[in-house]
Parts: sequence; structure tokens; C-alpha cells
Amino acid sequence: MKDEKSKMLKLMNELVRFYLKSGNHSVRIALDLTDHEGIISLEGCCTKIDEKKLEDLNNILNSPRKDEAEEYYWNLVGSNDFSEIHLLGSLVNEGEVKYDGNILKMWVKRSF
Repeated sequence: MKDEKSKMLKLMNELVRFYLKSGNHSVRIALDLTDHEGIISLEGCCTKIDEKKLEDLNNILNSPRKDEAEEYYWNLVGSNDFSEIHLLGSLVNEGEVKYDGNILKMWVKRSF
């Protein structure tokens, strides 16, 4: 479980980076852990965001998880100044992104 907590922290770091690069000036984060899964939820105020970017992110978060490449991807996610948001779909089981008004909401789930 300790290793899974570290992975959840890396995921949170990458998601917060996405929020900040998208022009958010306020972000709330929730982390829920059980013995079998972790869920990260974020909500923030964003004045404008590209709808295509959100659609792409929704597709990324719901692409099949790639267990065989996971260790390599973990070394990339959250470890540098570059966004690795495109790798998240390989590391989570599912997720969702919604933008309504000026509020950007996102959640991801990872099973252990």
C-alpha cells in the first residue's frame, strides 16, 4: 500500500500541474484511499479552457491501463517540469473531466 500511496501522489502532482498550466487560480483536491483503490478529485476555477483539450484528456483518462509499461511510466510522471498528462491513461483505470461555466472538475480512479 505504501508504494500505491506514492503513485497516487505522483498522479496528484501531474493533475495539479495540468490545472495550473490551464490557467486555474484556485484548486481543491480530495484523495480517497481504500485497500483496493484510490480516487483523486480536483475542482478549480478556470476562466477559459480549450474544449478539444478537455475531450482529449477525457479520452486519455479512459484509455486502457497498460500494466506492462507501468514501471517505466511511473519514473516519468511527476518527476520533472514537463507535463506527462498523456501518460495518465496508462496508469489509471478511469477518469472524467467536466467544464461548466468557469469550473473545471476532474477525477481519476486507480485500482490496486
